[in-house]
Amino acid sequence: MSVLYCLRCSAKIEYKGKGAYRCSACGHSEYFGELEGEMAELHSKAEWYLIDGQYFNALAMYDIILKANESDCTAYFGALLAEFGVKYADRHDGTYELVCERTQSHSVYESEYYRRLCESAGKEPMGVYAPVLEEIASEQKKNNERYLATAPVEESKDYRREAREREEELADDYLSARERYLSKMREEEEEAERRRAEAQQREQAARRARENRAALAEKKAKTKKKIICVSSSALAVLLTVLLVLFVVIPSVHLSSAKRAIEQGRYDDAAISLRAADGFGDSGDLLARYRLYGLKAGELVSFGRYEQDAQGSNGKEDIEWIVLESSDTTVTLISRYVLDCVMYHENKDAPAYWSSASLRAWLDGEFVNAAFSDAEASLLVSMNNDNPDNDRCGTKGGDATLDRVYLLTIAEAERLLDAEQLVGIPTKYAVDRGVYTKDEYVGTYWWLRSPGATQNSAAKVNGDGKIDVRGSGVNYSSYGVRPVITVSKSVME
Repeated sequence: MSVLYCLRCSAKIEYKGKGAYRCSACGHSEYFGELEGEMAELHSKAEWYLIDGQYFNALAMYDIILKANESDCTAYFGALLAEFGVKYADRHDGTYELVCERTQSHSVYESEYYRRLCESAGKEPMGVYAPVLEEIASEQKKNNERYLATAPVEESKDYRREAREREEELADDYLSARERYLSKMREEEEEAERRRAEAQQREQAARRARENRAALAEKKAKTKKKIICVSSSALAVLLTVLLVLFVVIPSVHLSSAKRAIEQGRYDDAAISLRAADGFGDSGDLLARYRLYGLKAGELVSFGRYEQDAQGSNGKEDIEWIVLESSDTTVTLISRYVLDCVMYHENKDAPAYWSSASLRAWLDGEFVNAAFSDAEASLLVSMNNDNPDNDRCGTKGGDATLDRVYLLTIAEAERLLDAEQLVGIPTKYAVDRGVYTKDEYVGTYWWLRSPGATQNSAAKVNGDGKIDVRGSGVNYSSYGVRPVITVSKSVME
């Protein structure tokens, strides 16, 4: 319950609802209207200002109360007491004397607060307030009489005018102070309103932010779900594509190859086996039919030769570039420079391929080292013309029958592109002394055509350019890229 104060002795009065109250300490009667919550607290504060003699503050507080409730008779009565500075002086004999500490030019019954009090208060509250109002009017009359009795009499002085001026001055001071207080209260209310508006804006912004976050989270969830669905679909498509690429298609090629083998169409079978790309047993089958279905520029393994310069691990498969292919044979040149051998050991001998020591080495030592008996049996002896070097006017010599041979200038120009002309040496060929330069990827390698002189042979430089003038036949740092023509056969 709210606590109010007795305006006579300042004792606490427990507010229990609308009605008249008698102070248990001094017997003073007071009337309180309907006061609830914050209004009761404001009345309590205003009464304390009255008791403490802070009449301006009390009056301002009552004005605030009346602004909220224009029918509050308790506030009108309190404002009237503050207007006349009503205070009870303790005589210390159990009685109290009403004192008016503020002089007004009008009587208590002429006050605007009195008029409003009469309009808002009923019979019961007016019965409580009337004795106090009479005391105020009596005290105000006594104050005027005391002032007139004690003031020095001057014939030329208008005491009534002076009293009015003093009362007006006091009234102006009060009104000025009251206006300052009300202005301050208005500023505080405006500031409070501004803060409430800012708080409301912050709350709205926070609510919008929460809504946006929730909407974004929902959108992300939907997007994630959509992505998952799309990803699942994409994954399914990808798996299907991979299945088709790496299982279905290779399986079809393998089946097609096996049918072609049964029908004796080995070229078609080899093409399908290469397309199967190692699926199933296609790799094993291709090893048997690898000489079939070859096109110019493709690679194929045939024979074995030392290449990594590590004899302990055995020979390595020789890779060949397909130069030409017919129904029965395929012509190949080694992909790498395999060895380092002189064209002819006699530097003064004419550069005829028919008498070159390199020709004898290829047909003998190289064949024995590179091919098994079964593989050597597939080498086709080619009837090779050895044309003159028309650009330098040197003779090429007689035709030859060769199982292993070299390209002529014209054949190299016709059968190899710029990249294939670059002769990259194996590690074994480098160890054997083949010539290398830092600025070249490849090395020099022999052609079987004669060079600019009769005791020189044409060659291909390390940058892949054909040198028709060539070098001396006994140069010991040039490499060899053998050429063979192989009869197509099933390799067992």
